[in-house]
Formats: sequence, structure tokens, C-alpha cells
Amino acid sequence: MDWLTVWRGDTEDDAARAVSVWMDRRLTAAQTEFRAAEQDPQR
Repeated sequence: MDWLTVWRGDTEDDAARAVSVWMDRRLTAAQTEFRAAEQDPQR
């Protein structure tokens, strides 16, 4: 299976779905931090 399949969670494989959830949470956290830094550069 390729990384795009894992990223989307388009699989029945439990381990691949777990990786998808893990990556999604990390991306969301990174986006939140990036946006906060943009709004307050002194942060």
C-alpha cells in the first residue's frame, strides 16, 4: 500500500488507519502552532 492510501485512511488495515490518525493529529497541531506564530511573531 502506498503512503497516499495510508494518509487518507482508505484501508481496512488497522495499523495503517492508526498511522493515518497519528499523522492527522500531528498535522493539526503543527497547523495550529504555525497560525499562532503568524498572528503573534513574538510568541
